[in-house]
Amino acid sequence: MRRFSLFLLLLSACTHSEIPRLAPLSAESPQRLWTKTIGEWIGGFDLSPDRGRLAVSGEAITVLDTSNGSTQFELEQGAFAVAFSPDGSRLAAAGSEAVVWELKARARIGAHSLQQQNFSAIGWLDPDRVLAGLRTSQTTLVLPVADMERATFTMRVSCDAVVVLPSRIILAADGKIWTVTPADDRDLLHGFEKSPFIRIAATPHLLAGGTVDGHIVVWELGTDREVWRTRAHESAVRGLAFSPDGAYLAECANDGVINLWEVRSGGCVASIRAFSTIAVGAAWRDLRTVIAASAEGEVAAWDVSANTRASIADLSAESAAAHGAMWALVQEGDKTVRTLERMLRPPRGDAVAAEWIDALESPDPEEREQALGRLVELGWRGERAIRQALLLDAPGVEAEGRLLTVLRVLIGSRDADPDALFRERAIATLERIGSVRAQRLLALLAIGSCSLRDRRSALDAFRRCRDG
Repeated sequence: MRRFSLFLLLLSACTHSEIPRLAPLSAESPQRLWTKTIGEWIGGFDLSPDRGRLAVSGEAITVLDTSNGSTQFELEQGAFAVAFSPDGSRLAAAGSEAVVWELKARARIGAHSLQQQNFSAIGWLDPDRVLAGLRTSQTTLVLPVADMERATFTMRVSCDAVVVLPSRIILAADGKIWTVTPADDRDLLHGFEKSPFIRIAATPHLLAGGTVDGHIVVWELGTDREVWRTRAHESAVRGLAFSPDGAYLAECANDGVINLWEVRSGGCVASIRAFSTIAVGAAWRDLRTVIAASAEGEVAAWDVSANTRASIADLSAESAAAHGAMWALVQEGDKTVRTLERMLRPPRGDAVAAEWIDALESPDPEEREQALGRLVELGWRGERAIRQALLLDAPGVEAEGRLLTVLRVLIGSRDADPDALFRERAIATLERIGSVRAQRLLALLAIGSCSLRDRRSALDAFRRCRDG
């Protein structure tokens, strides 16, 4: 009953307006949408929470409209790094001092300075506190906005970058990546490894780090399991950003190149020769627009889309081909959804697995033992069928216990599900289509997909469609 109620709630929410359709993404012909030159140098930038504004640090702080690159206003404040507050109403800046500005009034509301020392990184712990790092003195301060002259806590680490999530704060400091709990500023938990990490990006489920020698590493948050790593550049990584849905990672480096990576597979789907000099930041305005800046004062945005032949089968192909096919399928809207409805409808397991699951109810002990063995032999197909039986068929208490026993064995010796990558890309395609029909299929998958990962991905995608 509880699952059915959740299902009705998800379906009832599908009446929200559709999100805009997006163009297909391609590695071959990224189109530069706009370019803006700002001063002689840029230290970095930050995207506002609504993704409509970009604050760029340099000789002064310049706030741009991300849709066309036009200047909204400037703040007479030199800075190496900037960060929007969680609600976008304030801006923190790191330079010769740590400063907080009220953007509507264009007024400074607090500052903290240390003699002959520069702040190199800044971020918001919450709406009332900022975290500011001093690289030269290996010091990171927590500063209350109401009284910025008074540091409430000091950590003896040299901070290069800050990412704040609801459950944790993540720092790139002293060449490592650390997590700190918001409830206790002093609780420095751990570093992932000793490599010299200087840039980080995170979603609620994933963490990415970039090193001084061009490596990119992606981990699963919570388990700290490494998902993949690659040597993307011969020089330092200067910017990292996950796409709004977490499916892709954009990164740039001293060589001026922007690479786009599919997070699930670790495949490079596009590479842009963005600048002839150092690239200092990367961000996503939306699911198809990437913004980057150069150290010599240039900011630019690319629409990395182009028409591609649509093919559902190509969702199982290598990363670049699958990426292009996904965006082409988005253009076909509900025609694609109708095909995916047939392919993704939560399976009940094949006939053989269903037969052996039924045999677990047999009064004959030998038949039950044989059924257990055959289900284990089926590998991931047996696992999928068992999950569906537990979810939808309400087996008896004894049969449920036997199914759980087999499931534990299968999980312990799991072989690869060849359809897992296809399903994940299909869920990303449905989110980008965003129609009522697509949202209904996402709701179905969130309730009854055979994989816990698929259910979580479908539910997250459904929520973003509903709220977007």
